[in-house]
Amino acid sequence: MNGKSRQAGGHSIESVLLLGNYRPALAVVRHLDPARYRFIIGLEGSEGFCEHSRFVREKWDHPPLASGERFLEALLGLLVRRPDIRTIFPIAEDFAAYLAAHADRLPEYLAVASPQPDVVEKCRDKATMYRLARQLGIGSEPCEEAFSYDEALAVSAELGFPVVVRSVDALVRIGRKKAVICASEADFCEQIPTLPEANRGLLIQKQASGQRHNVYFAARQGTLLRHADHVTRRTDHPDGTGLTVSGTCGATPPRLAAETARLTEALRYTGVGLSQFLVDERSGRSTFLELNPRVGGGLAIAEAYGLGLGQAALAIAHGEEPAPVILSERDLRYAWLSGDLSGLVKAVRARELGGRASMSWIVRLVRDSVRADVHASWRWDDPLPTTMRYLDRIPFLRRLTRSRKPCATSAGVAGEL
Repeated sequence: MNGKSRQAGGHSIESVLLLGNYRPALAVVRHLDPARYRFIIGLEGSEGFCEHSRFVREKWDHPPLASGERFLEALLGLLVRRPDIRTIFPIAEDFAAYLAAHADRLPEYLAVASPQPDVVEKCRDKATMYRLARQLGIGSEPCEEAFSYDEALAVSAELGFPVVVRSVDALVRIGRKKAVICASEADFCEQIPTLPEANRGLLIQKQASGQRHNVYFAARQGTLLRHADHVTRRTDHPDGTGLTVSGTCGATPPRLAAETARLTEALRYTGVGLSQFLVDERSGRSTFLELNPRVGGGLAIAEAYGLGLGQAALAIAHGEEPAPVILSERDLRYAWLSGDLSGLVKAVRARELGGRASMSWIVRLVRDSVRADVHASWRWDDPLPTTMRYLDRIPFLRRLTRSRKPCATSAGVAGEL
């Protein structure tokens, strides 16, 4: 490849580097015009296998993000060798956070399809966002930060159990969870026997009740351009925390749209994102959970609904007006079979489920998968990414599924797939 853009249908082909190799990357490449965009996928990600999509033209085998300076040097070197790459789309939160922190070292010509660096940092600071929500009159439960184990227990008792415990750093998990619900002090000590590694403190919040609503949106200079509501019906954890494995996507309730608009306006938000709320279906009371400065894991359902967040993210990054969209006339049902199965296995191994509860989970898993209009990663016209992911779970096939094409260096771009 010579690094020059080609012409197709009167449009130059734009090379876009996607960072974060997991299911939303598939939604992006599948819903954008392959005659206009040439997608390159970085190989590091929580799930992987997007490189096998027929819509991905190249893969980049780079140093791990945790290597810090090594990763940045590899990225800058790639951009020098490949001047046709003028856009980076950070799909995963850790890449969005890293690029925001090192924005001053990126080439001026480079468009990053992510909100402003200071906005990314604010959104990742949960305590700051809760304070902002309260200032804007948006419902949120009391929360406090704690920086030692004894302080965490004291804060939990002061707020009153049950409480939800998270790491102050959104990228640090507590065990295998982003959030842990503790019903009592004894439950706290059992579930969180020690502070998580890389601990920067814990965020402790009074637990709210309700159904989770994920509002996918695009905004520019604070003005909300488009949005849709993905309602979580089930997650990959028995207690309802964790990732959505079953849900529906439809029109955003007016109250949640208005509250999301107040947040984006206050932040002068430019880009795509995901605001999360808990809504008590009986009282209608909403509680703000977080605002993620990135696309969400269930992006496939939002794109199928017609939201066009991938297209909006790239257009906004280049200072262009996003193209008009036509939303679905009906709600769509979503399922993530792989995540559902993984959640079931982990819950059984952790002895969080008995026999009857496990069977009930299996029944719901099968029912939701059969009824789904959209699956998180599976598509009949692009079956290889999901197929390779399942084959990877068979030990003697794992070496085949994780093979890499030879690269000149660890920061090189492999040939076309």
